[in-house]
Amino acid sequence: MDDEDTSLSRRGFLFRCGAAATAVTGIGSAPVTAQSASGSDWPMHRGDAVNTGTGPSLTPTEDIEERWRFSVGGNSLTAATVVDGTAYVGSGDNYLYALDTATGERRWRFQTGDSIQSTPAVVDGTVYFGSDDAAVYALATDDGSVQWSTRFGLPILASPTPVGDTVYVGGRDGQVYALDAATGEERWVFTTNDPIYGAPAVVDGNVFVVNQSGTAFALDTESGRRYWQVEVEGGVEAPPVVADGTLYVTSVNDRLIALTTQFGEQQWSTSVPIRSPSPLAVTDTAVAVPGFDGTLYVLDPDTGAERYQFDAGFRCYSLAVAGGILCVGTNQGIRAIDPATSAQKWTYTLDSGAEPALSVADGVVYAAGANGTLYAMVGEETPTPASDETATPTEPATATDTATPTATPTGGGSAPPSPTPTTSATPTPSDVVETDTATPVPVTERPSNLPLQSDDPLLLAGVGGAVVGSLLLGGYLRRRGGDDADSGGRSRSSDDAGRSADVAGADDIDADPDELVEKATRALEEGQRARERNEYGRAATELDDAVETFTRALSAVDDDVRIAGIRDDLETAKAALMSVDSARQALDDVQELLATAEEDMENAIVAFVNNQQTVARVRFRQARDRYERALDRLDEADVEQVDLSVEISTDEALDTVNAFDVIPGVDDAATDALHDAGYGVPTDIRGLSVEELASTAGVDDETAARLTVASWQTPSGHRQFESIDDIEDRLEAATLGYRSC
Repeated sequence: MDDEDTSLSRRGFLFRCGAAATAVTGIGSAPVTAQSASGSDWPMHRGDAVNTGTGPSLTPTEDIEERWRFSVGGNSLTAATVVDGTAYVGSGDNYLYALDTATGERRWRFQTGDSIQSTPAVVDGTVYFGSDDAAVYALATDDGSVQWSTRFGLPILASPTPVGDTVYVGGRDGQVYALDAATGEERWVFTTNDPIYGAPAVVDGNVFVVNQSGTAFALDTESGRRYWQVEVEGGVEAPPVVADGTLYVTSVNDRLIALTTQFGEQQWSTSVPIRSPSPLAVTDTAVAVPGFDGTLYVLDPDTGAERYQFDAGFRCYSLAVAGGILCVGTNQGIRAIDPATSAQKWTYTLDSGAEPALSVADGVVYAAGANGTLYAMVGEETPTPASDETATPTEPATATDTATPTATPTGGGSAPPSPTPTTSATPTPSDVVETDTATPVPVTERPSNLPLQSDDPLLLAGVGGAVVGSLLLGGYLRRRGGDDADSGGRSRSSDDAGRSADVAGADDIDADPDELVEKATRALEEGQRARERNEYGRAATELDDAVETFTRALSAVDDDVRIAGIRDDLETAKAALMSVDSARQALDDVQELLATAEEDMENAIVAFVNNQQTVARVRFRQARDRYERALDRLDEADVEQVDLSVEISTDEALDTVNAFDVIPGVDDAATDALHDAGYGVPTDIRGLSVEELASTAGVDDETAARLTVASWQTPSGHRQFESIDDIEDRLEAATLGYRSC
């Protein structure tokens, strides 16, 4: 849509914003929602259609314990959506799960063609979500049957926002889609030119979205026409929040910006160490910001002034406000505080690597972990649940079941056109619905990581980690070995003694335990050496063999002392295997970031050579941000060496820059000086620093910087990163390009 078709008058938008300006979601007030769920549900990604991170449920404050936990073998989970006694959660194992909130039993699951990072939204008996297979799905909540699916050109990472009879979705292709909630048919589409990762905020006839480059848009819900757009700050991946006539936007560049919903005018802006795309929680009296540095920052919503800081002790990931309590998810667990005074109510330690995304419904705090486990936390005030008998499934789980529940009562430039969406009312071969009547195995012992009350310090996760680690590795090994019975894959689970309950066979009974241990030890040592050499494929193969062989050895011995020693070796092998898996995932993430960053760099150079300095500056900034994120990701996964190849595409074709005089700011005198110094074409200066070029060619620093920028072009469309230094060099180049525009 062009500006003439999409722009509406300020008067018309002001009229539509009259109610939006009064839409305040706060402690004790009902959230803005377009959903017929009960008054204590959490029906969408951030609790409501405007992403405030608040809900109407009470939050438990006394005698906190786990009601149950559900694990899917180490695959990261989306935040949980909870409606009418069912929790819905997506997983990296390609499934959407529907769980009984009373017991943690799986009611059904639905398989897509790729991982699910889009938190589901539930409205009037339908659950909507996106998948990395580039589709948006609508399923019936009672049995998971497909009502429709609509496919797009790129993965759908943002959570959908269903309001009325329309579902609003932001796409990685930079498009905002309005889909008919009943059929999935496209009603309108609006192009923003950059990826959208956060759920749209929808209120009173207005759709608010912010793309990754930092441009905020206000659109009409009925037509998709644009009311206004404002460039705020690059690196936006968290969903925008609307409350009391204000649009709040956070950036991984550590900025929090408040705009008026009427015209997009900036009210205030402040610096907060956010770093990651963690969402806000906004009430009528406070804006809570999760800090990368382990600090929760609480600000005045009207001025941005800091009210207080709360030391969470660890990196903050997620916030949820319900019943006058603010819950903070950190990389070690959950902390609950009074948002008005910062007084701590309770803490609870989760398993290592949980990094939970929080939801609160029916007096239960749900923590969906990056470690593949969903925790249901309850307290003295939590109502006693009643399992919904009408939702009991009738079909048994199949042999391809890879996710075993463990319910445990424990006390600038234009984007390329996106493909035309296709809508289907029938599932594709990968769209499999499975229902389950299996009862989770109860564990009556409470874990040793009991919650701490009052202001006691948060304990690090300890005892119990090995058990959960076994569960996660079990799922990982099932994925590696294959899930289909015809493929020869094998399932594994551990009993309370730490032995394998499923893999012992006649061969294990007859096998020599000493030979098995020797073989497993060799595989473990070779896997560790391969990991040190950054040979991750070889390391995974060896460590997988070590885990399997140590497990077989456990089945072949009955001496308690030997069992203890083998179990220790088994846990070492499992930990090493998980570390390798984490490194391989990090490299996949980094390769994707680098590919996008290189596209930004090429487009920046296109704009720079064509003297489009504003566009070039935006693109260089995007590239810089992505290189920084790639380096951070490698650091998080403790990866010290890379050898990655990326293919590069651009928004428009560009001939090779083969002459100095086509570069902006390079005059005839500078061109002559370059020729005299032996530099005939721009490729001759590639690899020289600005200082080296200025010195050898006798040009000023500004001209040298412009020449250096133009020399970065990659006409082959292919770039190799053979070391982390190569990434750091590109970061330095993007930073220089940004400063040169």
